[in-house]
Amino acid sequence: MISMTATLSADLDPRTADFLSRPRQMYVDGQWVESVSGRRFDTVDPATEQVITTVPHSGPEDVERAVRAARCNNRFGSRVR
Repeated sequence: MISMTATLSADLDPRTADFLSRPRQMYVDGQWVESVSGRRFDTVDPATEQVITTVPHSGPEDVERAVRAARCNNRFGSRVR
């Protein structure tokens, strides 16, 4: 499991806090995936400057993987757009 560094405000709705506490990934080719490098970065609430979650730090390899998947799906008439 991915370790989360999130610091959540007590003012958040419990459903929002639950959503933000789960690992965030990229959706590529019908699957939730990490970045190729495995690197992540913090997403910060600009109002409080608190870390709310971490997300994959995508790079050129991730973009290439997503474009390749999109082109392949488009060739086969996928309805996902």
